[in-house]
Amino acid sequence: MQQPVQSGFLSWLKGVRRTPLWFIALVMVVAFGMGAFTNLVVFPTGALQWVHVSTNGWIDGTFLGYVPQIIVVGFLFWKVGKLRWNDFGLTWSRLWWGLGWTAFAWCIIQVTPFIFSSSEIVVRPEWSTHASWMLCDFVEGQLMSNALVEEVIFRAFLITQFAILFHRVLNWNWTVAVFAAVLVSAFIFSIWHIPNRINLGHYETAADVWSDQWFLFKAAVFFALIFILTNNLFIVVGIHALDNSSPDIFTGTNFTVTEILLLAIFITMGVWRWWVRAHWHEHKKQQAPL
Repeated sequence: MQQPVQSGFLSWLKGVRRTPLWFIALVMVVAFGMGAFTNLVVFPTGALQWVHVSTNGWIDGTFLGYVPQIIVVGFLFWKVGKLRWNDFGLTWSRLWWGLGWTAFAWCIIQVTPFIFSSSEIVVRPEWSTHASWMLCDFVEGQLMSNALVEEVIFRAFLITQFAILFHRVLNWNWTVAVFAAVLVSAFIFSIWHIPNRINLGHYETAADVWSDQWFLFKAAVFFALIFILTNNLFIVVGIHALDNSSPDIFTGTNFTVTEILLLAIFITMGVWRWWVRAHWHEHKKQQAPL
């Protein structure tokens, strides 16, 4: 019998390079500081939006806002933390699966108006007026910046490093360590968005803050589940990007249905891989000489 075709999340996690707590704190301070400055100082000036409008959307303002953070945090990861691509799960072999699942998720989203909408199906008018805006916002603003940066920091970096820390320092088993790391990273992910929400004017009351923070926490847990179940950060980046700014063909699309379907698929695949690995190990034990 052949070995299981793909190692699971825990197998990959155990090979991730460990970083000290001070480095995790440094990355968080830098990322939070730069994110707050971009949202509370740079974006309100309208300069990036002016570039976006003047280029008819071909140069995305969100992408420009993330470029300094990508450079600085990337430098910290590479030169200070000595982390490499595989420490974030960013390998070419996973990229194609990520693109494939992103395309599949996008197709499912486009079908939802035909199933769950009783009104007339209408093509989004933006395709005839601002097609470049929609495409570049998705590709540049999300796949290449917002979703990518957030998934690298909060899923690939924080979950793995906190899990390693909890396992090593607190002597928790890997399952408990990963579970705790998901919760901690989800909390940090939610408060990370506070400057962005202030810039957008979403926090007018305490109820607004609580509701949005709870929504962000749940979203972070969802993305973490997809990351752990698939062991592929590119899939999570694609789904995150679709959640933020899907270039939908029709009005009235429903992303929640796609989320539930994908989660069900990935859970089923995860259970199947676990069964195959357990069956293979049991078979090897039975074949071992006495």
